[in-house]
Amino acid sequence: MKKLKAIIIIITLMFLFIVKINAECDIDELKKAANSVTIKVFEDKSVVTMEKDSDGNLVENTKDAEYAYVLAASPYNPDLEYVVIDSEYEETEMFKYSEKYQTQIKGSDIHYETKVYKIDIYSVGEGCNRVLLRTLTVEVPPFNELMLSDFCLSNPDERICQINYDNSDKTYEELEEEIAKIKESKASIPSKMLNSLKRYWYVVLLPLIIISIYYIIRINNYKRKVEEE
Repeated sequence: MKKLKAIIIIITLMFLFIVKINAECDIDELKKAANSVTIKVFEDKSVVTMEKDSDGNLVENTKDAEYAYVLAASPYNPDLEYVVIDSEYEETEMFKYSEKYQTQIKGSDIHYETKVYKIDIYSVGEGCNRVLLRTLTVEVPPFNELMLSDFCLSNPDERICQINYDNSDKTYEELEEEIAKIKESKASIPSKMLNSLKRYWYVVLLPLIIISIYYIIRINNYKRKVEEE
């Protein structure tokens, strides 16, 4: 009888343990969370924050840039982990949590060819640990050398100045034209008028020249008539 009771207790405890694990693991919710994740690509920049030192005084704390750019998971979810392999090195790495960006990230140095990242998103936690939830790819174009131009150094927020802007299919002349359009759109009304005059001076002068020639001819004809009379 004692053995039977012991067996019943063990089975009951095992059942409760399994139920507890299953209750803690909602795979559908984790898949939903994984499907809502976006991978953002942006330049890694130095960040200055104000923090308290050991004496309680506010001091500047600079977190320097470690990479050319980062891939960052958004939104941050501690129940998800990211395993990534890129087309350049073909080595498997994990996204790591970054205090600087408050989420999991993968950093990369400059590259001059398009790089493709294959990212597997897994569940983390008791009962659902290491369940593959989603696979996605992120394509990052070659390093945007326009970032080093005077225009981009003065206008770092412009789209063509972003590190992931792909200009590999554009000629130098096309890029110059695009920059000129941006400059024109930012210019004041008098500046726009002046730039238009510089660009289309012949359109303004040609009618004036024609009208001037017309009146010169008429004046000369009139003078001749007067002299003949």
